[in-house]
Amino acid sequence: MFSVKPDGDRFAEVSQRIMTVYGLDYTDIEKLRFFVEMVKARYNFPPSLRRMLYIWGKTKKTGKTTCAKMIVATLNGSDDWQATDPEFTTTLANEMQIGGFKVPKIASCYCCMMDECFYADMGKTYHDFKRFLTSSGGSARLPYGQEFQWTGFPNYVSTSNESLRTFIKDWNDRRFLSVEFKQQPTVAMDFPEIHDLWRDFVLNSTPREGFGWQEWSEAIAGYSDEEGERQTLSTEYAIEMRKPDFLNRLLNMVDGKSATSPDNQVTLKFFVDYFASTEGYAVSGHRREIEQAVVDVFGERWNGYKYWRLDMLRQQAAILITNVNQQEQTFFGGSEDSRLPY
Repeated sequence: MFSVKPDGDRFAEVSQRIMTVYGLDYTDIEKLRFFVEMVKARYNFPPSLRRMLYIWGKTKKTGKTTCAKMIVATLNGSDDWQATDPEFTTTLANEMQIGGFKVPKIASCYCCMMDECFYADMGKTYHDFKRFLTSSGGSARLPYGQEFQWTGFPNYVSTSNESLRTFIKDWNDRRFLSVEFKQQPTVAMDFPEIHDLWRDFVLNSTPREGFGWQEWSEAIAGYSDEEGERQTLSTEYAIEMRKPDFLNRLLNMVDGKSATSPDNQVTLKFFVDYFASTEGYAVSGHRREIEQAVVDVFGERWNGYKYWRLDMLRQQAAILITNVNQQEQTFFGGSEDSRLPY
């Protein structure tokens, strides 16, 4: 199947067709292309740069699962895309040998499909999976104490209705190539047509010209950097700190008599206690996220100490509250007294 020389013109043609039918863009095509070439490269691809292809979308009947199956089948050298179930389909529990006595399916094929692979709570599994993703082979434990070494490349295509943000536990992550199918296909196509489209995409794809694997990986990093749960929480805390209620709370506090006065020292506990008393915010286990939000809004602690200076916090709060008032003035127009009551 892969003995025919790739046709660059045909690849450009089918890429444009895919974008038209599925509502994808050039960055999506580049992510798909990177994954396809990663799988095709096999031993020549650096394991440390490996990514998972994550095809998702909340909209129903977008064709994401069908497309994923056809990509996986073709990369395994099969013209029967329906053979993906169960020949090339697996689960996270199987691949990571959760529960024991599991041989990773990736040991017997070039890439696998995992539908809804992530758990609701990936806290304990997430980092282990990231390490597994950049491995090449490993050991499998069988019943009666048997154990053997397996070889393979953890190349996975996952489909889901949820965005990666639901599962990523770090601040951000570049281990995934997220492609969102946002709409139902704009053109009615039967399965053989869809299969030919994706088969041509896979077979005629080539590595990015003039780029090595490291350079290509860095080039796509800008649009494959996925925001994680921790970053999302930090952003929400920062938004709250920029609101007039919190800014006025700081402005109404009285400065200490001197810069080094205890009354002029604000520790992280002040901010944690504020969110603990604010409805809708959870603080248990999220001190680092709150700390990052404080730094984003007000800057680093003073001179390497364990606190922020209140007078400097109040200066920044005054600037922020002025900006808020100016934005409101621009939006509503007229004097402050003439603004609409809402």
